[in-house]
Amino acid sequence: MATNNANQIAAVIVTFLPYFIISIGCGVVSHLIARKKGYSGYFWTGFFLWAFGVMYVASLPFSSASAAPSLSVEEQQLLEQYRILDYLGKKMLHETLDAQTARVKEIYHVSSEK
Repeated sequence: MATNNANQIAAVIVTFLPYFIISIGCGVVSHLIARKKGYSGYFWTGFFLWAFGVMYVASLPFSSASAAPSLSVEEQQLLEQYRILDYLGKKMLHETLDAQTARVKEIYHVSSEK
């Protein structure tokens, strides 16, 4: 009788252990995602709702409290320089591609009109 009870307990543990491990994993993942987005908690959302809870937390907008801190004047200048360089690089790339396209059309006598 004691072995029968022990076997039943072992069967219950073996049956529910994977579900419990998945629940803990989803809870931890949802908590980490929420923390990155500026929220606290949300462990239990992932724990009880599994993948649905993780998807819910992932779809939350960033909290206003987690907004980037204000930049110093130097950081703002660097950011503006980066944006200018990024714009100029894209502009040069488009001009180069347009010139190459025109050259290919010229070589193969392709007209742009149909």
